[in-house]
Amino acid sequence: MSLCKIFGYNKKEEIINHNIKLLQPTLFSDHHDEFLNVTIQKAPDQISSRERQIFGKHYSGYVFPLWL
Repeated sequence: MSLCKIFGYNKKEEIINHNIKLLQPTLFSDHHDEFLNVTIQKAPDQISSRERQIFGKHYSGYVFPLWL
């Protein structure tokens, strides 16, 4: 339920079984599949494990920073 609060959804059913791109700003969601394909082709030691800043998109359209 915390995910619903952070992203502004009322029911978990609104986001469960939907593509993660639903929670990303268009600037990033348009390239998400390409990013995954490139990442999957890398060896595990080539994938960065450092903290990184990404952006999420609230249900209202507000874009906010997140850290992974």
